[in-house]
Amino acid sequence: MMPFNHVNIQVACELCMDAQLIRDFMVVAKNLSFTRAAHELGTSQPLLSRAVRRLEDLVGEELIDRTRRQIGLTPAGFAFLKESQSILDRVDLAVASARNAGHGANRVLRIGVTEAVPAKLLRHGFNAFVTQRPEVSLTVKMIPGDVLTDALRSGELDAGLILFNNADRRDLTWRTVAQSRLVLAVPSAWNFPKDQEVRLDSLRDAPFVLSDPVTSPQVYATQISWCDEAGFRPQNVRYASTSLESRFLVACGLGVGFAYESSLGPSRDGIDFLPIVNHLQNDVLEFHLTWLADRPSRLTQEFLRCLIENVPQTQIISCEHGFELDWEQATPGT
Repeated sequence: MMPFNHVNIQVACELCMDAQLIRDFMVVAKNLSFTRAAHELGTSQPLLSRAVRRLEDLVGEELIDRTRRQIGLTPAGFAFLKESQSILDRVDLAVASARNAGHGANRVLRIGVTEAVPAKLLRHGFNAFVTQRPEVSLTVKMIPGDVLTDALRSGELDAGLILFNNADRRDLTWRTVAQSRLVLAVPSAWNFPKDQEVRLDSLRDAPFVLSDPVTSPQVYATQISWCDEAGFRPQNVRYASTSLESRFLVACGLGVGFAYESSLGPSRDGIDFLPIVNHLQNDVLEFHLTWLADRPSRLTQEFLRCLIENVPQTQIISCEHGFELDWEQATPGT
C-alpha cells in the first residue's frame, strides 16, 4: 500500500466523485461499530464493511483497526477523519456551484465600458437585463479601450462596450449595439445661427479644434477626410489630445469641433451642437459589445440581446436654444 500522505491526484478525484464512501466512514468512526453505523445509514453491515474497504483501497491505508473486539481508528484513520468534513464541504460547494451555473443562478457578468460610450444610449438595455435576470450580479468597470481588450483576453472581463478606434481586435468577436451621427460643436459665443442645420463647407475659413494627429492619428485622419469631402482643408487648427480638452477649447471660443449626437443635451457649457446638412462618409460612430471569440457565455448573449432590443430610436429636434436630441420620446425596443 502507498503511504497515506502520498495520495495522488487520481485517487483524490475518485474520492471526490464517490463522496458517499467518506460519509460512510465518518458514521463508522462516530459509532465505532459497523452494526450501529449500518443501522444509522439504513444499510446492511456487510455492504457498509465493503464500502469502507473500498475507501481504504483508494486511500492506500487501513483506516479502521479491526484487530480488537471493538473496532477503532488507525493513525491513518484519525488523520483522514480530521480532513473528511472539509473534503465533503468542498465537494458540496463544487456541486452547488455547478448546479447554479447550469441554471444561471448566482452568476456574475463582468462588463467593461470605455468612457466614450454614452449611458443615454445604453441605459435602457442595462435596465432590461437587470430586470430580466435579477439573480445575476452585474459588475461594470470604466476602463480605457486598450486595457479593456487585454482584460477580455485574460478572462478578467466577460464582455466590453467599446469604440474600437486603435484598439486591437485580435481574437475578439463584436456586435454593433448603438450608433451616433456626426454633429458640429460650435462656440455659443459666436454669432452663428443656432436654429438651422449647417453645411460644413460654410466653415472653411473658421478655426477648427481637431484631435491630435500624434495621440489619435486615426481620429484626426477621419476629421480631415470630412473637411476634404466638403471641399476644403482647415488652415487655422488647434489640437486636442482628449474629447474633454476638445470640448473645453470649443467652449472657450477657440474653434469649431466635431462631436456626435449623443453629446447633445440640456447642459452644453458654452457649446452649441448643430446638425450637418450633408451626410459625410464614415460620419456614424458605432458602439460595440465585444467578447473573447472562444468564450461567448450565455449571459453575454442575453446581455447583448437586451442592449440591441432597447436602444432608443432618437432624432435631432429644433428647440428654443438650438437643437437637442429627442431622448424623452425615444422608444426603446424598436
